[in-house]
Amino acid sequence: LLKWKGYPLFKSAFDLSIYWMLINELKPDVIIELGSGPGGSAVWLSDISKAFGLNAKVLSYDIARPVFDYPNVEFLEFDLCAIKNSASFSRNESWTGVKLVIEDAHVNVLDVLREIDNYLTAGDYLVVEDSDNKQEILLEFLSAAKNIYLTDQYFLDFFGRNGTSARNSIFRVQGR
Repeated sequence: LLKWKGYPLFKSAFDLSIYWMLINELKPDVIIELGSGPGGSAVWLSDISKAFGLNAKVLSYDIARPVFDYPNVEFLEFDLCAIKNSASFSRNESWTGVKLVIEDAHVNVLDVLREIDNYLTAGDYLVVEDSDNKQEILLEFLSAAKNIYLTDQYFLDFFGRNGTSARNSIFRVQGR
């Protein structure tokens, strides 16, 4: 298990490399992570952004908030299943500028993606991790999405066809 500053990452070396390249190219203002786990990936995302000279804010959502604070990271306790009941993401007013959204929570995925669609604009990125078992959900989401989502084959296939945990699910938003 890869760790960053003592926190488990739950990402492969390929995934970390892709995020490193994506952050460098995209230069996001905000990174929205759905599924904090123990918080290691949020810390890593913040540190990598800082290494590129970016001041990206990382908003990391999970039903159980990690029990530490870190610069430019805000851990938000939020039940993604509440999206079904018309709840919206807390702190969504901070979702401004260029956005990188990472879905890695594995709960209520279709409703969560539908809600996220309301906040994304042309040039943003959406990454759905561990998507082998989410392909039908992704097709249903994409068929009714407000935005147009194009798979970014450069990142998807950088290490060989679908060489990351985001099988066919690294999307660049083309707009509405």
